[in-house]
Amino acid sequence: MSAKSVKSVTEKAVAYVEKTSRIKLQDLRDNPGARSTGRMVSAQAHNQAGHTIGELQRAAKPPLGWIWGDFFRPWHRMFPGEKKFNGDINLRREYVPLSLLELQRMIDLGWINPDKLIDISTLCNTRLIHCSPQLRQFGIDLTDEVCFGGYIH
Repeated sequence: MSAKSVKSVTEKAVAYVEKTSRIKLQDLRDNPGARSTGRMVSAQAHNQAGHTIGELQRAAKPPLGWIWGDFFRPWHRMFPGEKKFNGDINLRREYVPLSLLELQRMIDLGWINPDKLIDISTLCNTRLIHCSPQLRQFGIDLTDEVCFGGYIH
């Protein structure tokens, strides 16, 4: 057996952290994709993005669904589709998403007592979760995350 003692993973991690330099303000930078440059609109100087001829040349941007050359018949008027598609959009119920990681965090920080029953009123009383029936929000949708340490039945 070698003269070096066997190190645990924890000891290796502590040694690695001790060797690394401290975080400085100059080392911080944005996550990739956090900032994006605006999209380049052609002929931007003259407000001609989308059309450059006729009396519509100096107008606003073309409406949604506008097909080139047919300003007064956009595709959603030409092909209305099924009448019942999203017909119940004003009647649907929405359930506010809550991940199990957020629930575990609320329990760990003492916002929720795990010894008592956790229901919608308990979650809303923390003022971290909002359910508004005026916005057709009727409950909580628990989303699965691997980091939850408790038992769910």
